[in-house]
Amino acid sequence: MELNQFEVKKAEGEKYEQELDNYFTQLLGVNIKKVSMELQLLGVDRIFTGRSGRRWSVEYKADIRAAQTGNFFIEILTNDNSGKKGWAYTSIAQRLVLYIPGKALCYIIESHKIKSRIEEWLDIYPVRSANNGHHNSEGIIIPIEAFINACKAQTFQVEI
Repeated sequence: MELNQFEVKKAEGEKYEQELDNYFTQLLGVNIKKVSMELQLLGVDRIFTGRSGRRWSVEYKADIRAAQTGNFFIEILTNDNSGKKGWAYTSIAQRLVLYIPGKALCYIIESHKIKSRIEEWLDIYPVRSANNGHHNSEGIIIPIEAFINACKAQTFQVEI
């Protein structure tokens, strides 16, 4: 039986999540805990706990196309049928990890910095549709450099 596109994308996402878990455990020395499905639905994928005991919630996003296009897709509408807002609006995670597998780059951004810029970006950058194999979504297409500068993201060269 052939896997449908959603199952393939899900498996790919899980692979990237595991790679990022391993990388950040080694790089930052943090303890990484997977979260419940309830928290995942709120946009939290992991809880990082540092050596000092400080904890923060993290959402992982892998943007495979960014390596080809030079742009991030910042999801503002997750399902064009229901009108549900995308992760840029709804995630409750404190940090967003944006990973570009094709360039082995990873960016860590405080989520509130993204939320505070959405309306400005909607006036500047185009909105496009995408299909992840499960549903259609809409996102703001932002040049990677502009996004990184606006959000003052930490950049990591990922050796996975």
